[in-house]
Amino acid sequence: METETRAVDRAVAAVSEVPYRGENGRAVRQTTPAEVIARHLRLFDVRPGMRVLEVGTGSGYSAALLSELVGPSGEVVSVDVEASLVERARDVHRRTGRHNITSVTGDGFAGHTPAAPFDRVVGWTTPPLLPRAWLEQTRPGGVVLAPVPCAPMLYSTVMLRTLVADDHTPVDASAHRGQYVPMRTAAVPSAGLIEASRPREGGGEFYLSAPWLRGRGGELAEEVFSRLLAAPHSEPFDEKWPEVEHLKTWLMAGGVEHLSVAGIGRETAIGITTPDSVGLAVLFPETRFLADSGRSPALAQLHALIRRWREAARPRVEDLVPRFEEAAEGWRLRLAPPA
Repeated sequence: METETRAVDRAVAAVSEVPYRGENGRAVRQTTPAEVIARHLRLFDVRPGMRVLEVGTGSGYSAALLSELVGPSGEVVSVDVEASLVERARDVHRRTGRHNITSVTGDGFAGHTPAAPFDRVVGWTTPPLLPRAWLEQTRPGGVVLAPVPCAPMLYSTVMLRTLVADDHTPVDASAHRGQYVPMRTAAVPSAGLIEASRPREGGGEFYLSAPWLRGRGGELAEEVFSRLLAAPHSEPFDEKWPEVEHLKTWLMAGGVEHLSVAGIGRETAIGITTPDSVGLAVLFPETRFLADSGRSPALAQLHALIRRWREAARPRVEDLVPRFEEAAEGWRLRLAPPA
């Protein structure tokens, strides 16, 4: 890890963000902070001479970092579904003298067969599951690093690192903190993860994502959602970021009955909703508890879960155990609490 950290730090120092992201850092719509990309690249073990597939071109900055890591004897292939981003990145790479990057327009879910096999595959956009194509296009012993949902609900993404076995299946996988935008692909129908929503003034929406409500009828979802929006009780919650992200993922790994994610204005929350009560921990932008009352059974259940997490020494995302469910197009990820 120390060697990887030094290599990534050298790449970050060698690549200027300005040509890719502009003076204000907003040259393209979707950008990820450089420190987050660097944190994830430290998990990736990219070495000189390697061939790397990148899915999600964005500004082109991450491909430039990979270009620096693989060196002149290596190659980076960057795929994005949005042609304008690919053309822009191709132009910037040319102007900055990075000739070991090939920029391709296409559905990244399918990888890029013409340039396979790769030593490393990285995704900066979240597919609906770990794509089979990415592992099939990776050499045995190679590494795939990708944001993958770990539960059938919103904001369940973790950054998954997995080795590729001889039969191109995932082995020795580990989960890490990380959230990236959903992938646009026709290969796998997108799952409906929102049970109820309402537009909010100024754009965006209020929403409820609760797997326990799925298939139980829209009236019940609307009733629970209305109770959530009207919840009058608020109290302090002293956990902060990134601890709350570890808590959120641990809750998703625990098979908690009635677990729900909600958006209330600018706030994102996770907790318990039932036909009769609501208890949520707001995670962003400021932490607090929100409930239908101070004596809410759902809030009491949430408090008990958080006590369990603390008593278990606050398991982190990295402590959770990846489990895979094979599907036609790849593997669905589920996480289990540490033993």
